[in-house]
Amino acid sequence: MGTKETEDWEAKYEACNEKLGTLEKLSLNAVKEYEDVLKVLAETDHELKECMKKLEEKEKEIKELSQLIEPAVVEYDKLQEEILIEKECKEEAVKYATQVVQENKKLKRQSQDLLKYLGNNSPLDIPVAIFEAPEEDDSSTQYANTLNEKINELKEEVTTLKANLKWTQDQLATETYNNKQLNLKCDNLKVRLQQTETSLNQHRDALKDLAKMSEEALKEYESLQDQFEQEVQRRNDIEQDVKMFSQENLKMKRQSNALIMEHASDQKMMKALNQIEKLSDELRDQKQKYEEEIEKLRVEATHLSKEAQENREREKNQLQEERDEFQNHLKEYEQKYSDLEVKYKELEKKYDDATRPPPPPPPPPPPPLTGPLKGFLGRLSSKKKDTSRKLSLGGVNLNDSYSQAVAEMMDSIKKGTIRLNPARTPIKRSSKEKKAGQSGAMGELNNLMKKLKRNQSESDSIETPESPGFKPDSELAQAFKRVKSRTKSTDSGNTPLRPKDLASLQEEHNIEGDVFH
Repeated sequence: MGTKETEDWEAKYEACNEKLGTLEKLSLNAVKEYEDVLKVLAETDHELKECMKKLEEKEKEIKELSQLIEPAVVEYDKLQEEILIEKECKEEAVKYATQVVQENKKLKRQSQDLLKYLGNNSPLDIPVAIFEAPEEDDSSTQYANTLNEKINELKEEVTTLKANLKWTQDQLATETYNNKQLNLKCDNLKVRLQQTETSLNQHRDALKDLAKMSEEALKEYESLQDQFEQEVQRRNDIEQDVKMFSQENLKMKRQSNALIMEHASDQKMMKALNQIEKLSDELRDQKQKYEEEIEKLRVEATHLSKEAQENREREKNQLQEERDEFQNHLKEYEQKYSDLEVKYKELEKKYDDATRPPPPPPPPPPPPLTGPLKGFLGRLSSKKKDTSRKLSLGGVNLNDSYSQAVAEMMDSIKKGTIRLNPARTPIKRSSKEKKAGQSGAMGELNNLMKKLKRNQSESDSIETPESPGFKPDSELAQAFKRVKSRTKSTDSGNTPLRPKDLASLQEEHNIEGDVFH
């Protein structure tokens, strides 16, 4: 029973190995065919794209030609009609012109002859020769020749236009024929593409079937391997049992030898011993056979496993080589793409430089700050002189504090910064300054210039007990309020006056001058 089971297992194992080998071969062939079909499909797709591009280009050209031919035919018909009309008009004009010229020549000749004759003779004796027709002139013939030349030129133009029209018609016919052929090619390629798609689907189905078969074969192989391992384990167990039996047999032999020595004359005992020896010999022979068969199976299993490993290693090496090739191709394409991108950027820069409009002219330089300052300072000085002159005439004495304040303001305007250092303690006015306070615009200006140097924490009201004639709602007060607020902002940031601030100061100074006047 043991030999039959081992033979059955060997047969099953060999059949499974054969199935596995055939499946591997079929799968490799299917993969190769699938790759070939993919290559053919890619080629057909490329050809189809090229044909579609050509077809689109040809259709565009045909549309352009049709768009050009229709107006050309219309223009040709119009030109032909105009040429016919011009021919008729020219013929009529030539006829009429020749008649008129001839009549004019006749009349001129007759009038000249009459004048000559009447100058010498009486009007009754007029000869008949005067009224005869003169000979033709060369000028009329030249004019007719020029007209004939123009007519010939127009005929030549008509013939050239006809030839061009025929040429365009021939081109249109050839393009339509090419278009039909391209359509036929496109249809054929579509049919081929459908065929390749169907074959590709068939190959995919075959690959799926092969995958299923390979999975089933692998499952059978795994089950056989499990059974083989179980049999090996059983064999090991049996070997252990055999070892135990051999040990017990040795013990029995020793005991039997002792018994034989004791009972050598007993024949039954000798027969039993002989049978035991025969059975032990048969057991050894069977054991050797089983061991030889197991070694054969091991050798075959190792051989098959080596072949499978070699096949796998080959496939692995092939896949690695293909991967390396694809990586090299990818690097080359990336390098080409980077180079093309650099070229594209350079061309784009050149295109931008070429299409960029010329730069606008630079703006005119800003007017110098010295000009308006000088004008503003000149106005201040002139108005200062006018006010001092008017005050001197009016019997008013100028105050030293006022002149100092105006000089400080002029210096700050010249330097471009107006800084007011606020005093924390209120400044006590002297009795002299109280007495020197004058009524009118000059007094207001003096009091305001002193207030600019006082503490900013005091009230913003301009009228004080020391300025009895000051009006807070006057234009001068409002102007100095604005000046005060600007000076506060400049003191907080320590920034120089801008031209806009200077202009506003100038306007305020103009208002001040109006108030003085």
